[in-house]
Amino acid sequence: MRLRIGLGCATLLLAPAILAGPGPQTLRDSASSAHVLVGAAVRPSLFSEAAYSATLGREFSMIEPEDAMKWWTVRRDQDKFDFREGDEVVHFAQAHEMAVRGHCLVWDHDNPGWIVQGHFTAVQLSHLLREHITRMMKHYAGQVFAWDVVNEALDENGRVKDSVWYNQPGIGLSTKGTAYVEQAFRWAHQADPTALLFYNENGGEGLNHKSDAVYAMVKDFKARGVPIDGVGLQL
Repeated sequence: MRLRIGLGCATLLLAPAILAGPGPQTLRDSASSAHVLVGAAVRPSLFSEAAYSATLGREFSMIEPEDAMKWWTVRRDQDKFDFREGDEVVHFAQAHEMAVRGHCLVWDHDNPGWIVQGHFTAVQLSHLLREHITRMMKHYAGQVFAWDVVNEALDENGRVKDSVWYNQPGIGLSTKGTAYVEQAFRWAHQADPTALLFYNENGGEGLNHKSDAVYAMVKDFKARGVPIDGVGLQL
């Protein structure tokens, strides 16, 4: 099973060793010589700070928005998509010849109140989630090369966490374990077949119940042709 693994924090921890050598060298230069990207999580509100923007543009070859592409930013209102903050991230990246990784399309946190308290049926939630994934993927097609499609769906014991997308009330797949995660990946791939699609998780970098569950889920997905390209590990 071939799978990409995102380890942005690990790359930064290795920086002192990478930088050893004659003359000043940026993280970006070092990463480029190793044929990898080195990235940072960003907030568009800080782009106006000269030191912040200069450091980002000089040291990093990839950026990922902290909140600018999450539900609570893009979908404050049910009937409106607000891409402004996400577009700022993309425009900054383009101006500095950087890649953009999108974060994130599905999560049990940071959902707007109208979703969590909306008393939607499973059918309605399924429609809303598919609409959101599709609009996001198509809006940023060709501009965002990779996405964290689903973020932190498992608890510390490796079980699927309770969430509006899973079982409160969920999109109608709560009796099938990680089926809602699978469905999100299928919708994302349909919307933009060129984007790399990642499952992102924290606390799974070691050997534990969560890492075992992530491995089992991804192994199953790959065996059945679910379009997943890698796993992001938050250290």
